[in-house]
Amino acid sequence: MTKKLQMVFTLDSGKTLTYSLADPKDGLTKVEVEAAMQAVIDKKAIISSNGSPVKIKETSIKSTDEVALA
Repeated sequence: MTKKLQMVFTLDSGKTLTYSLADPKDGLTKVEVEAAMQAVIDKKAIISSNGSPVKIKETSIKSTDEVALA
């Protein structure tokens, strides 16, 4: 099973930006993730062609299983 932390930001253009990180640590909390996301916003650490993040929209951990076919 693979896991990805997905952080979704609202941009100043009104569009959204999803930033994904592979293999997040076990026990990661929403408070920890949102604190890191807010730091990204405050420091203007990410700029995309559609604008800069201005607000946290959502966070989640996506888990997927890969099963080989016989």
